[in-house]
Amino acid sequence: MKRNRQNSGATLVEVMVTLIIASSFFVALLKIYTYGIEQYGTISMKYKMYEETSWAFEQMEEIIWVASSANITSSRLELNIPEIGGDAYGSGWIEFYVNGRDHTLRMNDRRNGFNNFNQQILPVTSRQRIRRFGARELVYGVIDAQYEFADDYGYSIKIDLTVEDLTAEDDEDDEVKLLKISTVAFMENRI
Repeated sequence: MKRNRQNSGATLVEVMVTLIIASSFFVALLKIYTYGIEQYGTISMKYKMYEETSWAFEQMEEIIWVASSANITSSRLELNIPEIGGDAYGSGWIEFYVNGRDHTLRMNDRRNGFNNFNQQILPVTSRQRIRRFGARELVYGVIDAQYEFADDYGYSIKIDLTVEDLTAEDDEDDEVKLLKISTVAFMENRI
């Protein structure tokens, strides 16, 4: 078959093949782009959980540092704060526990002059779900807290927290949803 020079250009089959190849290329680019956005969101949420949990550990370590004794019972940590001459800490007991209903780490401060109960420590951020341009706001909760003495003499306390992304889908990998973080805090004023 001879082609006519006046009818130069692409045939319908050539145009269709070109469109199919170009559309598959653009679909692949779109999938790579959306996968990258999802991975960024997962990493940034995990970083936010880690950052806020680290902040909570710093608060707990500061209180443990001045404690003279500790009681560990049924996933609760109770710390006895001694009277430190003229210090702003006051004396009495401080308790840390996980509220299972709303998945929060809470504190009861029963020191003389303080008496603040049910203070939320984790999560630090608001628990509202906010959607902006398809992204979701971090909503996480404390699933479990374990406390134990890290040495034979009771001078240090090991704290293990399990934090979960509560907005994650059930079919997502558990490794993406959970963050397990630990620290060891020392008691300076142990009697």
